[in-house]
Amino acid sequence: MNRMMSCLAISGFVFAIGCGAKEPPASVPSPPNPPEPALAPEPMTENGGSPAKSDPGSMVPTPADKAAAASPPTDAPAPASNPPPALTDDQILYVLHTANAGEIEQAHLARQKAKNARVKQFASMMIKDHSDADKKGTDVAKKAKASPSANDVSKGLESDAKQMTTTMSSQKGADFDRSYMDAQVKEHQAVLDLIDKQLAPNAKSTELKTMLQTIRPKIEGHLKHAQEIQKNL
Repeated sequence: MNRMMSCLAISGFVFAIGCGAKEPPASVPSPPNPPEPALAPEPMTENGGSPAKSDPGSMVPTPADKAAAASPPTDAPAPASNPPPALTDDQILYVLHTANAGEIEQAHLARQKAKNARVKQFASMMIKDHSDADKKGTDVAKKAKASPSANDVSKGLESDAKQMTTTMSSQKGADFDRSYMDAQVKEHQAVLDLIDKQLAPNAKSTELKTMLQTIRPKIEGHLKHAQEIQKNL
């Protein structure tokens, strides 16, 4: 009986295979999740703490950034200098008087202390020419009914002339001669620049304009003469 049951069981199993019965598929395990990338360790500060994360919107400018922002562009135009102050006829006449007075005082000193013959001759010419120019200024002031008045330009000329006179007073011989002629070159060039830039452009009266046109060639001649003597000392 048992043998018969075993045969029946084997026959049923063979029959099932023959009829196309399939075994249930084995469960396929799902692939494991990919490992997350490891984060690079944050750099440590000198005191061992983690640095604060940078925020582009709240970055503090460095001193170099501030300097770059403060410096103007290289192609920016230079600020225009203020034009010299306009002078009245009264002020122009006093500027000319101050220049003449300074030249006359220094020339008298040169007549006493100069050793070079050409320097002495130049000093004598300065006394005569600048005395004549100062007298012309007085005549023009009377004709134009002007009252010469001191101003910043005349004060600057007077201060420079006194400083040069004081320096020359302590010098002797060849040192004095060179110092005097250096002063003559500087002072006559300064007066020429004043005539061209401030005195002639601002003169109003016809008498004053004519006087400036007359004395300018004289001053230019003095300058060239002084430069010639200066080179040979």
